[in-house]
Amino acid sequence: MGNANLTFDDYLGLNACLLEWVESYDRKDWVRLRNCLAPELQIDYSAFLNKRWNDMPADEFVAMISSPQVLGNALLKTQHLVGASKWEAVGPDEVVGVHQTRSAHQRYTDPTIAEVAVKGHAHSTCTLRYKKLGGEWKFAGLRPDFRWAEGDFDQVFANSPPTGKKTIVVVGATGKQGGSVVRTFLQLPGWHVRALTRRPASDEARRLSNAGAEVVQGNLEDTASLIEAFEGAHAIFLNTDFWETYVPRKEARLAAGESPEPASDEAFRRETTNGRNAIVAAAAVPTLERLVYSALNLDPADPACRTTRSKHSLAKARIVEYIETKQPGLGRKTSFVIPGAYMTNAIISPRFEPGRGQYVLTSPVRDDFPMPVLDPHASMGPFVRALVEDEDAGVKLLAYDDILTSRQVAEKWGRASLRDVVLNVRTSREFHDEMGVPWELLDAMDHCNALGKYAAYADLMEPHQLRNPVAKRPFEVWLEGRDWQEQGKELGQA
Repeated sequence: MGNANLTFDDYLGLNACLLEWVESYDRKDWVRLRNCLAPELQIDYSAFLNKRWNDMPADEFVAMISSPQVLGNALLKTQHLVGASKWEAVGPDEVVGVHQTRSAHQRYTDPTIAEVAVKGHAHSTCTLRYKKLGGEWKFAGLRPDFRWAEGDFDQVFANSPPTGKKTIVVVGATGKQGGSVVRTFLQLPGWHVRALTRRPASDEARRLSNAGAEVVQGNLEDTASLIEAFEGAHAIFLNTDFWETYVPRKEARLAAGESPEPASDEAFRRETTNGRNAIVAAAAVPTLERLVYSALNLDPADPACRTTRSKHSLAKARIVEYIETKQPGLGRKTSFVIPGAYMTNAIISPRFEPGRGQYVLTSPVRDDFPMPVLDPHASMGPFVRALVEDEDAGVKLLAYDDILTSRQVAEKWGRASLRDVVLNVRTSREFHDEMGVPWELLDAMDHCNALGKYAAYADLMEPHQLRNPVAKRPFEVWLEGRDWQEQGKELGQA
């Protein structure tokens, strides 16, 4: 196939996509970059990183490019100029473009942008892949072939002389949050990633190993394994798990006709013990520069801690309190990330009700409550990177991609799925008595309703306040990636 297969409209669309790509780089507009990308990309950086990704998710590519180690450095100015191009259709909706490029880079000494620290420019031929999706051309791959460089191009991305990679240890590396952190730091040239898991032979652990992580076995109940895993660490990401204990214990009690409430107490004891084990081990690491703990929205100083039946929130609060009051030395190196509600959370997921013949979003929160929501798979890693590399210790970051009321969720979900969605706000008592939802979940929602906001920390930082704001993934973008036929099966529609 060749140029004859391309229409004039194709040429216009391809050139528009090419311009969006280079302009998003030079303007550091990461939302703009994400919008011009295909869902997965073929990235071949063999020429200078000796790395290749055959199916890199678009969000991971944005995270890599927007990192301060690459183009996200606010002191770095660039211009990517494109010269002559050759286009070839290689499929019905796929084109390869070969482009002459000159990439100019200039890094300044400080935010005044007055004095140049280093400048260097690369001359290359870039082979780009494009795919037509939904009638629009998208950037789908890149392979640069460097010809020569001028100036001090090899120093442009070096903020300091190379002294070897730092090590980050990720606890819970095969989970949603931990996996995102692993993937993010694997893209950063200055970091070695050590992934801690109880099951190093699992499929997910093998995937992390194949991607370049050092996978080690460790258990939060085994302090000796933690001390060994943390050796030489410069950063640690720690997430403790309430639900791995609570869910099976609750199900066992319900099957026996017993109240599920004692399962909360058991899970609370286990999570807080595991958290303290990890904290004690981390406090003994002389090389440690930053601990990031994944907390929740209940402030340890909140009077609700004395009465709440949501022990998953309380466990996290007690671990935060332990770090800050019992391990002050470690506390001075610690920041906290407080994730918003996952976009997969049941409280923002309409379900099909056969009796009504329609989808219903049944919610225990007020219809005007501003709920922060997060795609942990795509966004947790970039948020943690910001806390490790950009911010001083002591930050409490509310990590979210979007803020929505339940009414907005219903509207956006309906538009994306082409289904009518009805909002049905119920009280927590109705949820408990009529639907059997435990107070473990409902007390947390009642607390949010009473506060009128998601978290009550006095010194809470929000994403826009970061020194290098993270490219967020709006709820609509997340919804676009859903398989609505499969989603209908999961949510109860035959």
